[in-house]
Amino acid sequence: QLYPVTEVYAGWLFFPVERAEEVLYTWRWTLDSMPDEMTLVARFLRLPPIPDVPEPLRGCSFVVVEGIYLGDEAAGAELIRPLRELGPEMNTFATITTPALSHFHMDPEHPVPGAGDGMMLSDLPTEAIDRLIEAAGPESGSSLLSLEIRHLAGAIAEEKPDHGALAAFDAPFVLFAVGAAATEQMKASVEAHLEVVREALAPWDAGRAYLNFAHGTTTGQRLFGADTYARLRRVKAAYDPQDLIRSNHPIPPARPVERRTRRLAPARARV
Repeated sequence: QLYPVTEVYAGWLFFPVERAEEVLYTWRWTLDSMPDEMTLVARFLRLPPIPDVPEPLRGCSFVVVEGIYLGDEAAGAELIRPLRELGPEMNTFATITTPALSHFHMDPEHPVPGAGDGMMLSDLPTEAIDRLIEAAGPESGSSLLSLEIRHLAGAIAEEKPDHGALAAFDAPFVLFAVGAAATEQMKASVEAHLEVVREALAPWDAGRAYLNFAHGTTTGQRLFGADTYARLRRVKAAYDPQDLIRSNHPIPPARPVERRTRRLAPARARV
């Protein structure tokens, strides 16, 4: 029997961006003991000095851990205790209603000019964290407003018949970074820093991309895996050969196999 979820324990822990190493190390270490009911996300945030940003955060840079726990407050607080003991500048964790989650990630309420991209990671060892800090941390000069790494586990890693064409993710982490792109110069700067991040984490590239975070051009195999992509192309050819159904990452119909008839040379007459 299924029960509706009306409340969760969720919030943010804000630390000065200069503390990125200890915060990210602790966050990564705590993931090994987290139950599926807890999701923890680590982020670099460089918030612009604009009125839409709350006053305490306006124009500041942080390393942040945000989390959502499907359980009671006491158990959730104990799970994040190692992070709380680091002494964040601000702790917003509390029991909130599930409708409040629609604003939880602090995404813009209205369309804004931006550029971003993501990648899935096969692992996140200490060396990868060090390279990430070099690429996007306090001394990087990064123009990215947000860079986040989400830990994937639980139901998203379990392949079941009712999960659709892309039934599970075997990569344990997904990264997404974004920056303001109000001008061509700003866009070029963001894209340059995106490339710096991609190069830094290239050794841990899982070879796959997540549809929601794939803002650049990529291959269907990278989005769905080779076998699933081939199957989707066959479905497209059977049900939408005129390509009426469109998407941000379109799937072309599979081409029919051409049958070539070999011409036989005329038989020579025997003498």
